[in-house]
Amino acid sequence: MSTRSSHNTTAVIPVVPPAPLRKAFPYASLKKLYDSSETISKFEAIRLHLLQEGVDPTMTNKSLASLTYDLLVFQEKMFGVEAPKPSKHTKLPFKFFQDYSPKGPLCTILSTCFIFKYSQDWRRFEFQASGAKKEKNLELFAMIETALIEAKQLKRPVVYLSNKIPVKSRGELVDIVTRHGGENVNVPSKATHIVEPYTPLPGEQELDYLRTIEKREKLCLVHWWYYPDSYDNWISSTEVEGEDPEENEHTGQWTVIRQPVGLLIPRYSMNG
Repeated sequence: MSTRSSHNTTAVIPVVPPAPLRKAFPYASLKKLYDSSETISKFEAIRLHLLQEGVDPTMTNKSLASLTYDLLVFQEKMFGVEAPKPSKHTKLPFKFFQDYSPKGPLCTILSTCFIFKYSQDWRRFEFQASGAKKEKNLELFAMIETALIEAKQLKRPVVYLSNKIPVKSRGELVDIVTRHGGENVNVPSKATHIVEPYTPLPGEQELDYLRTIEKREKLCLVHWWYYPDSYDNWISSTEVEGEDPEENEHTGQWTVIRQPVGLLIPRYSMNG
């Protein structure tokens, strides 16, 4: 499937691009989604599991849905394209927030939020706060990342830089990987992600390509080609053209393309 765009982005779409290259984060659509009774009801299994863990008995499916929305907005503003400066944190995959199973990643995320809340003696979560409270919210996300890793639900990338990457750029890329908790290796067979220099492909068109994950009323949850799962979002169904092709589940290594401007761009590994 595709969506119209004024940019030539068929071959490559940046992970952390300049603002004009990506659509604005769909705050209104996302808010409507998490306010809907259909979504709120999906939190029941998580709520019951958290109650068994001794989490706040006053929580409701609605309050958990609201907290999930606030977490998504906070990570977008702090770690996404709207971030005021580069962050050492990386956006969590959107699919984590779509897993409503007990003991799934969303359950881990919400459980960690309440553990942190009690440790700080907070009366409520305030993700719009600034100053010291914002720093505490960043600490919370660090704790969430650790909890997901310990639960083996989140894995850090192991990155190999191709010998084709210019020497003058290697230090910058190594620093990016290290800052985001990844591991740099010198042997490609040990890597989960291999970074190659960007080479334009022929036949590029002025389209953004996507895959539809879920449809609900007039909205579609879409995955953008060449972007990580953390950039999945809801858009109007009127923006989507064509039908989804058959797609095999990815296995093996990922190839990551480095654009000349220094951005890391994920792309499906044809050798995987």
